[in-house]
Amino acid sequence: MSRVANIYIRLCDNAGEQIEWFSEAEESAPKIYRGSWQELAENLVSGSRMVVFAPSNSMVTLSAEIPPLTGKRLTQALPYALEESLAEDVEAMHIAAGVRNSEGRIPVVAVSTEQMLQWQQQWQQVSWQPHYLVNEALSLPWEKGQWSLLLEDDAAMLRSGEFDAFSLPRSQLNAMLELAAARHESDSIERLIIYDARSHETDTSLDLPATVTAEIQQEKVDAPVRVMAEGFSGKAINLLQGEFSRREQVGKFWRPWRMTAVLLLAVSALQIGMLGFRYWNLSTTDEQLYEEMKQVFRDTFPNVADASDPKNKMESKLAEFQGTGRGTFIELMEKSGQVIADTSNMQLQNLRYNKGSLELELVLDNLQLLDSLKSRLQEKGLQVDVLSASTGDEQVTSRIGLTVAGS
Repeated sequence: MSRVANIYIRLCDNAGEQIEWFSEAEESAPKIYRGSWQELAENLVSGSRMVVFAPSNSMVTLSAEIPPLTGKRLTQALPYALEESLAEDVEAMHIAAGVRNSEGRIPVVAVSTEQMLQWQQQWQQVSWQPHYLVNEALSLPWEKGQWSLLLEDDAAMLRSGEFDAFSLPRSQLNAMLELAAARHESDSIERLIIYDARSHETDTSLDLPATVTAEIQQEKVDAPVRVMAEGFSGKAINLLQGEFSRREQVGKFWRPWRMTAVLLLAVSALQIGMLGFRYWNLSTTDEQLYEEMKQVFRDTFPNVADASDPKNKMESKLAEFQGTGRGTFIELMEKSGQVIADTSNMQLQNLRYNKGSLELELVLDNLQLLDSLKSRLQEKGLQVDVLSASTGDEQVTSRIGLTVAGS
């Protein structure tokens, strides 16, 4: 079985709007591309695994000593264990945890929730969810006894341990080295590898702290994302945890449509059952088939007392689910689903489908949001009827009906 190819993506700024990337699927020396998420979408290889390197200057790496908890209990306890180590309000931070080390401490990466939402907004523009989002400095190559230093025109980043990394302006490079040396005072530093990604400078002489007597190796690189891809490991702390995990993001979209999906599966199961009955008719009598159909109808619709003429009644029930004339259930879902999912400050309370019309019960922040929602649904080719709208407790409760325009 062939290995899934990774696409390595580096966010070039804290906003995450500009990126650089390359794909393992390309031949020996993959080309580095720079541009927007939309440009990446146009060149994405289907089935690739996306690894995103996020700016390390927007996050901090820490470790926490915490009792042996797991699951939700660990997630709830971590913020309070780190509260004194974080300058910002812990409630405003997203905390991603690694695997507990041999000393019983848990490595963590902390970043503001607002920053996470800003990054997420960028890749959601192209309907993507990365597999990994990791600290770029923690993705520099590392092994015990080795430091890795990446130099860029205006910034530098240093990885001095498995979960120790710094990122500072170039002007503060010596201070960064001093701090790293102090944190690893008892460790033997045998080698310092300098990855030089500067566009003009060639001088890589450093004022190393007296405690650092390491062999220095220098390597010129054309793009930092290559170096980060080289050091990336499945052991990396993935920031896509908790509310930002792939499972949670997919769940956010499908949760409002869970009952709808159940009904859709039920309709599909009934259709398959009907096909099965037709084939079975070749080896059984009409009377036996008739009784079987009646029993299926009773099991599927136990509240319908009269099971006579089950074929026509089953088709009638299917027509109620599928719609007649004004738009099928699936068509209405396709046209409205993404618009509903993308609308913030709104809650979907209930939905009902009846003979080509999808009725939604919504709670919104204001009437302007209702007007905006109506306009965007109309742009999808839907006729939108506001059946009711009432205000109260600083919210608007509304019921709207959707049909396919022109039907």
